Amino acid sequence: MTIRNFQKSSADNPDVTVTPHIGGSTLEAEVNGATQAARTIMTYLETGNVHAAINLPDLNVPFNAAYRFTIIHQNVPNMVSQITAKLAAANLNITTMANAAKHQTAYTIIDVDDLQQPQHAQLIDELTKIPAVIRVRLLQQD
Repeated sequence: MTIRNFQKSSADNPDVTVTPHIGGSTLEAEVNGATQAARTIMTYLETGNVHAAINLPDLNVPFNAAYRFTIIHQNVPNMVSQITAKLAAANLNITTMANAAKHQTAYTIIDVDDLQQPQHAQLIDELTKIPAVIRVRLLQQD
């Protein structure tokens, strides 16, 4: 173990002035941070893709289908099969799917090409009824 002696306090030395580091509080840093936050939120709202979230895993999937389900759920066994079973029961074909987890939370993105308007609300309701599901969103390409 190495023990080094340091001066107890800068107050004991009249040649030292201690200030907090606030380099991240420059005008440029504030603008850049706000711009990046806005881009991250817009990407999530428009595509369901997640980047640098505190409680969700990063997941970036090209949105090439007509519809996209995004499902936040607990990171427990058998979730993907329960979710895909609901889509299969609705006779939907999955074109793209990705799943990732961060600690106790998982995030699934599922793209489908053909989804009839009457199915929207019913399918979201069915997915939401899965006990470990936290949130379901349906995105539609323009």
